[in-house]
Amino acid sequence: GTERFINELAAYLAGRGHDVTIISSKPGKKEVIQSGGVKTINHRRLWHPVLGRAGVIEAHAFLATSYTALVREKFDVVQCCSFTDAYAAALARRVTKTPYCFWVNGLPPKIKYFRSLSLGGRVFRHAIRSADEVISLSQFVHDYLAEHYGRTGIIVPVPFDAHLFRLHESRDLANPEVVCAASLT
Repeated sequence: GTERFINELAAYLAGRGHDVTIISSKPGKKEVIQSGGVKTINHRRLWHPVLGRAGVIEAHAFLATSYTALVREKFDVVQCCSFTDAYAAALARRVTKTPYCFWVNGLPPKIKYFRSLSLGGRVFRHAIRSADEVISLSQFVHDYLAEHYGRTGIIVPVPFDAHLFRLHESRDLANPEVVCAASLT
């Protein structure tokens, strides 16, 4: 998913001579890892189980971590992979003037936690509409964003090595097996 995309994009950009920083969080103290030309800053996560009882999930608490990191350091551009980082980048851009692009890897879920903690979808809408560029992973997502948010961008499908995923000759196409490696919500 997104974590794989971030790491592969970082490695690709670093391999072309760019300075790349990944901003993340984890339990415990802050840690900085330098590997393969990529600096990963794992900030202390701000989420606590008490927040969970109030309906706040860890990904939403990352907004504060992202914002603080983006205003403290100097970047040429920010690549966001979730609506919380994109919202943080939009807020930080007011201070730093750093452009950001928002890679939308799927449609916003229509479930209660998303709508309630994103202020009825306003946080996602602001992140989309304020982005300097929106990257959709499919034509379907691109069209959905245009219809629901009035925003288009570019389509960049997730790259993969097709040689690693060869079709089996003996597949029974009349009785396919389907695997869903994501939340069914």
